[in-house]
Amino acid sequence: MFAKISVLLAFLSLSLRSIAKADGSSHVEVRDDLHFPFHARATNNDGSLPVYKNSKSSIEDRVNDLLPRMTLDEKVAQLIQGDIDGWMDMSDPLDDTLMFNQTGLEQMMAQKAGAIWGGYLAKWDKIVFAITVGQKYLMENTTLGIPALFQTEGLHGFTDNGTIWPSPIGLAASFNTDLLQQAAATIADEAEGLGYSQVFAPVLDLSRELRWGRVEENFGEDPFLTGEMGHAYVTGLQAGRRRNASSTAIARMASTCKHFAAFGSPQGGLNIAQVSGGERELRTMFLKPFNRACVESLAIMTAYSSYDGIPAVANTRTSDYHLDKPLFDLIGSLADLLTDIFGDYVFFNASLNGISPLAGFTQFLSNTSTKINYADGSKLWSNDESEIPAAVSAAQSSDVAIVMVGTWSLDQTLLWTPGTNATTGEHVDLSDLGLVGAQLKLVQAVKATGKPTVVVLVSGKPVAEPWIQANADAVIQQFYPGELGGLALAEVVFGAVNPSGKLPVSFPRNVGTTPVFYNYIKGSRPLDPGSVLDDGTLVFGHQASPPSMAYDI
Repeated sequence: MFAKISVLLAFLSLSLRSIAKADGSSHVEVRDDLHFPFHARATNNDGSLPVYKNSKSSIEDRVNDLLPRMTLDEKVAQLIQGDIDGWMDMSDPLDDTLMFNQTGLEQMMAQKAGAIWGGYLAKWDKIVFAITVGQKYLMENTTLGIPALFQTEGLHGFTDNGTIWPSPIGLAASFNTDLLQQAAATIADEAEGLGYSQVFAPVLDLSRELRWGRVEENFGEDPFLTGEMGHAYVTGLQAGRRRNASSTAIARMASTCKHFAAFGSPQGGLNIAQVSGGERELRTMFLKPFNRACVESLAIMTAYSSYDGIPAVANTRTSDYHLDKPLFDLIGSLADLLTDIFGDYVFFNASLNGISPLAGFTQFLSNTSTKINYADGSKLWSNDESEIPAAVSAAQSSDVAIVMVGTWSLDQTLLWTPGTNATTGEHVDLSDLGLVGAQLKLVQAVKATGKPTVVVLVSGKPVAEPWIQANADAVIQQFYPGELGGLALAEVVFGAVNPSGKLPVSFPRNVGTTPVFYNYIKGSRPLDPGSVLDDGTLVFGHQASPPSMAYDI
């Protein structure tokens, strides 16, 4: 009964209009100025095709024709995000049941029909089934037949068994916009094939608060680099038009620039905490990447925080701006793990799609006489030192020791599962930037053997361990890699590839010396120290190998 009353009121709101009289009073009368009948709003009075259904008409003309036909409820439903779990059971990533709930479908589409979240980890045929059911219902069983945008994730790869690229912080270390544009195009290829039309990326927050768990999702601390990499992502994702689309289509996938704005510098490094700053910092730093990358982006996601005490979603200040075969050993839990080193925003069982460092080294050395002595050394999250002697023994039996330590994250299923642990990722914020557990003691014990020791930091953010920088024979920074990260690491270690990456973010000596981003006004900092130390800082743009290229800005 209530639904029928609501529909009746909606029709009345369309069919009636208020007429003002000369004496200031007004009266209501039936409208006679519309070109469509109220009982069949998807048609025209003269029998012609409505402009909003004409794919050859301009977008502006189609929108102007559609809006007067819509009831208030229909307009509101376009503004609220729906979810395919309203008609599908998406609780099990491995389930392949192709069934839907008709009642749930109808209720969802009546209230939340404009954009629908579907970025689940599921079998591809189940995703296609869910999207097809939703779109067919909207097109064939609603008055106006307006299709929905179906949304998913694609921060560094399509998150339902798609190609996995390095985390954005690692992509930014390439300083290679052309390469990123090509990677973004693959994300659109894979998402479009299943029926998605919007991807929630890129992230354009700046990595200036390193305790924040989502540093790995950013392109670094610099607004210029972030803007250029973001623009490359948007261009690669959106370029072209969808299969079977009309000639007026302007993109094949909608990118979503986020989080607008200043979201990546929360107080205390705590996710969604307030951000404090002034107008100059807002415009000089936080808004610049959006101005560069998002002018052509079809969507923007607001930040969930406040800036200078004003919620981002209502902040007009932001909206107004537009080797010769040696014997070596490989040590560390990270050497034989994948789920932990792909970073967040990857899919369930993503480890099955990649090459671990141990597998990569084995593959690279398969036709040589070089032997690999592998030892676990320590668990990432544990203070237990009982496995360190085995690592020491492996190092003593080798010519070179390669120790892999760092941070870790989890896939989008496990990251949000109670009882699991990680040191980076959305909602995983830390008060310390040092290594967790017995990892540092493992490095120190291996180095004490006297064997040349290469430390590989596999992480989603800067690791602050000045002892390693001062004492290791070599340090390699590998931000969370893509599917071939294990093989790529082997190629760098053995000199097959020049390690030409540049740091997109500065590394502090410890959490107490943050912030350490390079671009601040140098001044008004008096110094009266008890002692002066090498601060151990590696700054933005640092490159280990001689550069073979120049950049013009």
